[in-house]
Amino acid sequence: MTEPTCRNASRRGKTAGIPFRQAREPKPIAQLSAATIERIALLVQSRVARVARARSCCCYVFVRDGQVYVLSEELASAHPWAVQHTAEWVGCYGGMPDLAGLADDLREMLPCR
Repeated sequence: MTEPTCRNASRRGKTAGIPFRQAREPKPIAQLSAATIERIALLVQSRVARVARARSCCCYVFVRDGQVYVLSEELASAHPWAVQHTAEWVGCYGGMPDLAGLADDLREMLPCR
């Protein structure tokens, strides 16, 4: 009797066969709005601090169509993606960014009324 074999037995994990850190479309972390600017700044601060601790690098923060993106600087496609998709540059942050300064930077990205 033969043992049943899995069709994908040689593959480990759902990313098997995909090059590590393959360039993929970034996902927004929040929708920018005046009512939630402090909460979004806190989210961005938390993400930047986590990346700084885990990878010892900075993060680029962009806004595109009201969506906030945080991309690690080690992601080689960060700048080309922003240029290609006409994202607006908020800043480059590392460590634990100042929450008030981050909120001010994000507030500048709000559409003028």
